[in-house]
Amino acid sequence: MVARHCRALLTLVFGVALAGVAAADDKDTPKEKDPLVGKWKIVSGKGIDEQKKQLDALKVYVFIEFKADGKVSIGAESSDPEFQKAFESSGQKLTMTGKYKKLEGDKIEISDFPKQDGKGFFQGKDKGTTTVSIDGDKMTMTDPDGMTFKLARLKK
Repeated sequence: MVARHCRALLTLVFGVALAGVAAADDKDTPKEKDPLVGKWKIVSGKGIDEQKKQLDALKVYVFIEFKADGKVSIGAESSDPEFQKAFESSGQKLTMTGKYKKLEGDKIEISDFPKQDGKGFFQGKDKGTTTVSIDGDKMTMTDPDGMTFKLARLKK
């Protein structure tokens, strides 16, 4: 049953992730810690309310993790230890990894995610851009079409 849930969640998780994602590069701040680096949980976003309710009911959340080496991961985890263990043992891939870099101003580009059905991860394209605003442990990501997502930093 958990494996069936995992397959259904993949569709939900990557659907939410496709709606809008961002990243940044800490090469411009070698002596300061880039505030973007870390793991962020998507807490809200236009057009994902129903999917979010379904994930919340299962204690599953979508995360985006930015690493100092320019890699970004998108995936799902559960706050329920038993469900998380089932995720991990199911053999289902719940995380995808790509690259990110900072563009002009507060714009970010992410790329190199695995293709979905032969198409790029970003609405059929190989790259996506977004504007990122960070205030402490809260992040707002806005794509060029104005779609906005709110995220919260996950504590280790």
